Amino acid sequence: MLSRLLNTYSLLRVSLVCLLLFASLQVMAGIFRINEYQEKFLDLNQQLEVLSDSKGDLILDDIRIKKAGFVPFSQVQGKLKSGTTYWGKITIQSQMGRYGEWLLFLGHNSYVDVYVEDAVGFKLKKAGHHYDLYEKEIPTGRGCKVRLEMHAGETKTIYIKYKNDDGYKPKIGLYLQNPEQWRKTIEWRNLTQGAFHGVLLIFFLYNMLLFFLNRDKTYLYYSLYVFFIGVYPFARNNFLREFVIQEGVLLWQSIWIIGAMLYPVFYILFMRRFLDTPKLLPKWDKVFMIAIYLMVSTLAIALFVHFAFFKIKLIADFAILQTLVSNIFLLVILFVIIAKLKNRLSYLFAIGSAFLWISILLGVGILILSNNAEFISLFQIGILGEILLFSLGLGYRMKLNEHEKRKAQTELIEQLKENQELQTKVTRELEEKVAERTYEIEQKREEIEIQRDQMQSTFKIIEKKNKDITASINYAKRIQQAIMPSEGLIRDSIEDFFMIFKPRDIVSGDFYWFAEIEKEGITKKVIAAVDCTGHGVPGAIMSMIGNDLLSESVRLLGISEPHEILNYVNTHLKERLQQESSTTVRDGMDIAICVIDEHKRTVEFAGAKNPVLYIENGEMKEIRGDKFPIGGYKGKVHDGYESHKIELGSEPTWFYLFSDGYQDQFGGENKMKFGKKRLKQTLLENHSKTADEQKAILENELKSWMKKDKQIDDILFLGF
Repeated sequence: MLSRLLNTYSLLRVSLVCLLLFASLQVMAGIFRINEYQEKFLDLNQQLEVLSDSKGDLILDDIRIKKAGFVPFSQVQGKLKSGTTYWGKITIQSQMGRYGEWLLFLGHNSYVDVYVEDAVGFKLKKAGHHYDLYEKEIPTGRGCKVRLEMHAGETKTIYIKYKNDDGYKPKIGLYLQNPEQWRKTIEWRNLTQGAFHGVLLIFFLYNMLLFFLNRDKTYLYYSLYVFFIGVYPFARNNFLREFVIQEGVLLWQSIWIIGAMLYPVFYILFMRRFLDTPKLLPKWDKVFMIAIYLMVSTLAIALFVHFAFFKIKLIADFAILQTLVSNIFLLVILFVIIAKLKNRLSYLFAIGSAFLWISILLGVGILILSNNAEFISLFQIGILGEILLFSLGLGYRMKLNEHEKRKAQTELIEQLKENQELQTKVTRELEEKVAERTYEIEQKREEIEIQRDQMQSTFKIIEKKNKDITASINYAKRIQQAIMPSEGLIRDSIEDFFMIFKPRDIVSGDFYWFAEIEKEGITKKVIAAVDCTGHGVPGAIMSMIGNDLLSESVRLLGISEPHEILNYVNTHLKERLQQESSTTVRDGMDIAICVIDEHKRTVEFAGAKNPVLYIENGEMKEIRGDKFPIGGYKGKVHDGYESHKIELGSEPTWFYLFSDGYQDQFGGENKMKFGKKRLKQTLLENHSKTADEQKAILENELKSWMKKDKQIDDILFLGF
């Protein structure tokens, strides 16, 4: 027994001596010596020397001739600075009896340039996250590695340039691994990750198909949630870089940011539809929508900063912080939903979400405590558990919907039966009421027929009366036309003359008047445009009185001054209508009157409210009438009307007398009055034309203005 213990002790001593001897040979003279293939990583950091290149302008030749500056990696480990370029140097010697191939792992950095000594000098090999895959010797997405070939007894010096431009500190570390073991690792990664992403793809496509078949956005949001929550592990496990985006570091880095910041958005959108929070929790649903808008806004800001400044560390920290805040918010939401809804759907949703959060918490704990990179695997396990329970919840929800649909159909059938019974009852009641109403209607119909016969008889009487009245008014029109001179008669005396006379009704309250008188061997021509109060029959009666008074003053009494004519008509109109007494008749008339003396080449004008327009030497002029009308008022005393004399020049002068009917007519696009300003402009533009041409232009202008509008007043317009 004792001899066995002594032999065991001797064996342990020999083994320990050999192990120490092997270790001393490995680190001897700063050279790492390779003996045989090993399955585990070989750590080269003890032999690695590091040089800081703060300006980043050194090249390989500068590094090779430097005798000082390189220090053991152990002295700077943990003190590396972001933004600083570092050079590493190591010598490796093969003590294997044959040719061997290794993989040299270089840490995680943006750019790593490896200069490997060979027979003719140094060969450059590129590695690093930000190199495009076609530039790298080993085209993998993340991690930095190059091939190392060693012949028996060969010694190689290797220079390594580390450079980060993404805000992170350089992660320097040298390890050797058997290529066969690395290939097995990659195969296992491809198998496990391919299976994981295949499951996600099946869930995504299946639920998208359900969305297109049912048009239920619950499946759309669930599909997009599955898609975006799978983006981060897809990028983290190198699939994104190796198989999708092999060039363009900006785009590659932005994809995982989008996935990490968008999956909470579609989580909330899916939750709203799945649990029907707009209906069951309307107040909280508004909070959910605000959270969605904030998440999308922060994503937009993050992408802007990313593409504008390319600060990967800043954006990554921002995305992680946003994801952390989002998940805390989602956890609060979950407790609220469970407390408020308390149904099976909310419990399934909560259990599924708990799978993911527990995996995240465990993974973060492992990452913090042991710096283990297996966090992503736990995250993926949580994802699978969550989407599996969510899918079960969707199935249960579909079952509930189907149950509710059948329940609704049963209720609908029962309601239809009740409606049918009610309809039968109502139909019977209606039939009874119809019979009752039919009898009442029949009675009413007989009464209506009697009333209709009476109305037809009354209508015939009214129609006859109307015809008689119309015939009387038409006869009055003929009398009115007979009293007023014709346009041809006036033209016999005034060659250049035109007249527009359009009564609104059959007879007119507007009328024109003309006479020639001889006084002291001189012939004078008197022409007037008169606008009586009202239109139709009342206006026509006033026009008869006005016509009589004008004839009396001019033809019988020989008055030829226009103001005296107006004074006479005014005085005698009030007498005839007894307007100075207690009568309530307040009718009167507005007059514009001109007396033409061709011998003296003058035109005298007087007006009661109405003006005269005349165009002399291409200039439009206006003389306003006095403010007092003829008759129509009581107790208002004035000194009489005033005459205005116009001396005629050698060039023709056009005069225009008119009532207010033309300028007050409504029309145009905006249903406005024609207006005196537009009338003056039309006259000024066309005064050089003949009388007939001016008349046609004014009539066409009025017709175009009115279109389908009704005439609102009598229209009278004289031009000479």
